[in-house]
Amino acid sequence: MRNTYGLKGLVVAGLMAAAIVTVSAERSQAAAIVKLHPAPVGGVWATGSLIGVAAALGIYDLVRRTSCTGDFLKLGGPGFGEPIRPSDNVLVPRQCAGVRAR
Repeated sequence: MRNTYGLKGLVVAGLMAAAIVTVSAERSQAAAIVKLHPAPVGGVWATGSLIGVAAALGIYDLVRRTSCTGDFLKLGGPGFGEPIRPSDNVLVPRQCAGVRAR
């Protein structure tokens, strides 16, 4: 079966389909726009700050254990301010040449 309508028929069919969808969407309750209330700004700032501090401390801990910077904020912890016990599950700090243990 050969299509004899061509591009004009395709455009007309597309416009009719768009018109039908538009008319049916205007009358249905499913397409109703619901006004959303914005989130409280204080809660967003508090949540963002808490996540930011936790991420910064986690990154600092990885940097001080895997590079030769040491504990420059003097936070201590296993391997820095106290010995590492066999039951501790921590990443052993890197021992760099030229840095003396205190």
